[in-house]
Amino acid sequence: MFSSIIVLLYNLVSLIGITVLLFGKENDVLKGYLAKFAVLFFTACHLLFLILAIIKWFIPVPNLLMIFAVLLTLSSRILNGRFIFGKNHWQHYFITGSLMTAVLLLNQFNL
Repeated sequence: MFSSIIVLLYNLVSLIGITVLLFGKENDVLKGYLAKFAVLFFTACHLLFLILAIIKWFIPVPNLLMIFAVLLTLSSRILNGRFIFGKNHWQHYFITGSLMTAVLLLNQFNL
C-alpha cells in the first residue's frame, strides 16, 4: 500500500510536469522527431505505471511486472532529458533510482 502511494504521487507529479511542458508558455523545446517521441514515451510509461499503482490497491502485482515498469519509467526519464533538454543530471537519476528501489522493496514485502 505504501509503495502504491509513492508511485501514485510520483506519477501524478511527473504527468503534471509534462502537461506544464506541453501547454506552458515556452513550448519551443519540442523541436524534432526524437523530442516528440521522448514526450510520448515518457507520458505512456508514466500512465502505465500509474495504472499499475491503482491496480496494486486491489490485487497484488508481481515483482517482475513492477521491475519492468520501473525500468520503463527510468528509461523514459533518461530519453526525456537527453532529447528534450539535451542533458542528463546523474543526481536526478540517483534520487529517482533510490525512490524506485524503495518502491520495489516495499512491493517485495507487500507494503
